[in-house]
Amino acid sequence: MQTRYVPLETLMHIAEAMPHEARGAFLLSMQTGVRITDALSARACDFDAGGFYHYIAKKTGKAGRAPVTQDFIMEYVSGHDGDAYIFPSPQRRKNAPLTRQAVFLNIKAACARLGLDPTGIAPHTARKAFAVDLFHREGLGKTMHALQHRDAATTLLYALSDDSTPELMRRLDRLEAAVKQLQDDVEKLFDAVFGDEVYTLKSDLPDFNKEKSP
Repeated sequence: MQTRYVPLETLMHIAEAMPHEARGAFLLSMQTGVRITDALSARACDFDAGGFYHYIAKKTGKAGRAPVTQDFIMEYVSGHDGDAYIFPSPQRRKNAPLTRQAVFLNIKAACARLGLDPTGIAPHTARKAFAVDLFHREGLGKTMHALQHRDAATTLLYALSDDSTPELMRRLDRLEAAVKQLQDDVEKLFDAVFGDEVYTLKSDLPDFNKEKSP
């Protein structure tokens, strides 16, 4: 399904209405931008003393690390053995993580409890909200790096999903106008300072187009 953009504040309300393990996985994706499958694979040993989550993206095989809050560490990581999944499934075999489907169903149930339209809200919505927030705070380069994207176009599909494109285009138009004005001002200044000198230099140059006298 195609997910839609939902502000982080709204996603926080949804997360608060979810069961503990599903909420934690959703929060980890919101805080780091990792795909929900990578969030669900998190083990206690994947978090270092500095508060970074180290992971290997299942989709791309790329290694990455991302910061998480101390509150998250205290609630979801502390107390787990090193190899233990921090979001264990209560219904599967021992030491198995929660499934993506379980998170999906819990998101839908939370939306129903909160009276929110669940259309387009799914586990991947957290990654999209993370991208929009980071793009507006830190720019395109850092957002590409955090999402592990190869090209800017893919990142922009996420980063501009909050309908900020019209405002971005207005900013680009204003920037283009400012650059054009700066160019005009530089040309006028150049003419004012060097205009006569350039003309003199040009008049002193030999005209190679004239035929030489016999």
